[in-house]
Amino acid sequence: MAFRDQIVCLKAETTSGTLETLTGAEAIQVGTFTPTVQDFGTAERVVIGARPGVVKPAAMVERKIGFEIPFEFAGSGTAGTAGGIDKLMLMAGFNKAVVAGTSVTYSLAWPPSATTYSVATYLDGQRYAGAGCRASKVSISAKAGGFLEGSATIMGLYRAPITAANPSPTFPAQADPVTFNS
Repeated sequence: MAFRDQIVCLKAETTSGTLETLTGAEAIQVGTFTPTVQDFGTAERVVIGARPGVVKPAAMVERKIGFEIPFEFAGSGTAGTAGGIDKLMLMAGFNKAVVAGTSVTYSLAWPPSATTYSVATYLDGQRYAGAGCRASKVSISAKAGGFLEGSATIMGLYRAPITAANPSPTFPAQADPVTFNS
């Protein structure tokens, strides 16, 4: 499938599990990916139904959506200002410490924050979204002659896709990633 202008928006939820209104102001820069739109689980039943020998149908027990979001691992380019990956780091359970005009650092939080996020990706006129989302994994990789890259695995509660125009993104400041070369 060819994707036109894939936009990803993330926003902290006021009420956990309630899909927030997402606008272009919540957009972040990411690589192209395909969301797992319907990750549904079922529980099989053993009870025989009205027809002899026919088991009642399975019941749906989980309705999730998943995102494996690739991104460039880089800061904002301005000392003391969080970069475009800020929300991804906070979703993954990191704390943020900002020293104005000097630095932004992340460390693992314990206990982790209870904040959940609404996440949506807009693909070819469709919005695929999840509420109550958390990042279960963030990985960072680097190769000689390449960039510092990252990937975030996000899971949340399924929300039915809707037809929606892509928002006009306003991306947060993000510097170009560092290249690993001689």
